[in-house]
Amino acid sequence: MSKLPHFTKTPMQMAFQYTLFLSFFYVLYKFFDINAPKGSEFISYIIPTVMTNVILIVFPILFVFFYFKDSSTIEDMKETFSNKNNTQINELNNQDMLREYHGMLKDGVITQEEYDNIKKKYLKDVHKNI
Repeated sequence: MSKLPHFTKTPMQMAFQYTLFLSFFYVLYKFFDINAPKGSEFISYIIPTVMTNVILIVFPILFVFFYFKDSSTIEDMKETFSNKNNTQINELNNQDMLREYHGMLKDGVITQEEYDNIKKKYLKDVHKNI
């Protein structure tokens, strides 16, 4: 007997599925509500109600829930932001160091050749981090 393939659902698909499920039960709940309009008026009443109460509120909440349910997603985001911040900090540190060495060049503390070698080193580090 062959097994059916396992399909993984995306957070968007999961949120959409649960939103449809909740919408169905919300319509049933309102259908049996004593104060809800009856007959053809019910359709014009229920569509905006479902749109505002379920789809515009529940769907985004479910999407966020399913998106962040997997802890690896949060860890990936933390790692991405951390790497980006570290790269930016390194670039700023390299720029500050080059400014200091340029000031030392102007003051005559180091030679032009030494400054050029230092500049090549820091620029190589900047391009390596990009």
